[in-house]
Amino acid sequence: MNALPPPEILAHLTGPSSHCAISFRYTDSETGDPTSVQCGAQKYVIARDYHGASVRRVRGCAVMLMVDGVRFPRLFAVSNCSGPLKVRNVGEGWTRDLLAAVRIAPSRLDRVLFSPVAHRPACYRVSIAFTPPGKAANAPLEERSQTRCAVIGRAS
Repeated sequence: MNALPPPEILAHLTGPSSHCAISFRYTDSETGDPTSVQCGAQKYVIARDYHGASVRRVRGCAVMLMVDGVRFPRLFAVSNCSGPLKVRNVGEGWTRDLLAAVRIAPSRLDRVLFSPVAHRPACYRVSIAFTPPGKAANAPLEERSQTRCAVIGRAS
């Protein structure tokens, strides 16, 4: 029987009132591998996925966490800079805003890509590929993108 590897620690967050560790654990579960954060005795599952996760440090108490996916990765702003742990799915909002800006229904979305912006750890280029309105589902995809930055890690 093969033993599963221990959790992979992706980042530590050191805030004024808590110390947290973000980890990814490989499992043999059909529900996916959990990416979670533990602050003291409290443990929060952020996402379950089969493809892994990565972080970009914003400050000692804040990171951007990307949970990989084939067509739809998820991007979270995670911090404990000012009190309890905060986890926000910023990628979902950024994707929704870009779809609205180009007037595309979410059902036409084919894929999303979050590309890190150099020297700006809380900023990403959000790119979407979609089937244009009035076109068949097998028509060539159109793409749009914009740069967005999360506001995280501010001490109160």
